[in-house]
Amino acid sequence: MTVHLHIEVATPESATEADRFNLMAAEGWLELGNWREALAELDQVAPEHQMTPVALALRYQCLAAAEKWEEAIALARGVQKVLPGTIVGIYYLAQALHNSGRTLEAYAAIRRVLDEFPGEWLLRFALARYCCRLCRKAEALCWIEEAIEMGDKDDIQQLARGERDLDPIRREIEKM
Repeated sequence: MTVHLHIEVATPESATEADRFNLMAAEGWLELGNWREALAELDQVAPEHQMTPVALALRYQCLAAAEKWEEAIALARGVQKVLPGTIVGIYYLAQALHNSGRTLEAYAAIRRVLDEFPGEWLLRFALARYCCRLCRKAEALCWIEEAIEMGDKDDIQQLARGERDLDPIRREIEKM
């Protein structure tokens, strides 16, 4: 299961009506599960608006849906530069690394910046997933406990139910 971050960023004021339409259409195609059409819409956005947060987020979601993980990794690094001080770039990077089979790198990427985001439960949730995949059950439990302390317990437990990576600690999560 993949958590998609919803970025509350307005379309740039300088965007033309056509660019706004293409961005909204891309989002619509993604919601319908058609990443190819979403990419086609994004490709029609003017070059000066391709690097806006909303365009980058939509493009990342397309790459993730297409399982083009190397391209997603490169894009996530760009998102980190465009949206410094947010978890979006690091979350995308870790997710793409993990899905490309580089779970230890995903874990390390989040651990390097975790102190910059003291209240972000989603990063702890991701670390719990990665620890389970790395056979670090005790550490995974610590991360999921932290996530639950920071976020909404019921929402996190519900999210965990759909996350196969957390199977090794599923019983423990339900008891929290």
